[in-house]
Amino acid sequence: MATTNGIPIIFGGAMWMAGYSSDDVAAWFPTIEEHGISVIDTAEAYGASEELLGQAGAASKFVIDTKSSTGFGGPVSTKDVVIASGKKSLANLKTDSVCVLSPSTRSSTSDSCVGSSLMSTTCIAPTIACRSRIR
Repeated sequence: MATTNGIPIIFGGAMWMAGYSSDDVAAWFPTIEEHGISVIDTAEAYGASEELLGQAGAASKFVIDTKSSTGFGGPVSTKDVVIASGKKSLANLKTDSVCVLSPSTRSSTSDSCVGSSLMSTTCIAPTIACRSRIR
């Protein structure tokens, strides 16, 4: 895994929000791999990014982190909302496992983390976010 001063480097998939094809996305993979980057970040709110990554087969080469659109104007991060968001991301990314970050300033982290306990949850920032591996 590529790092800078011990901090992992993650490639930002927001650049593929619009105007790209899955072939365009896949063309980036060799460069990302050459630099030792093994994680691509995306989000439900990043337009077509999840779908393009799925069509390009990104999950077979990289760990994919995504974010549900909860807490910042979207629905509150409840158990059902986080699970539904994660399942949608699984379908979009064409994979059976994805890391989901569920940011929320409108509900307690314990609500969204406990709510997603079926997804092997690890809370990484109390009252701010919940990271879940959805399968």
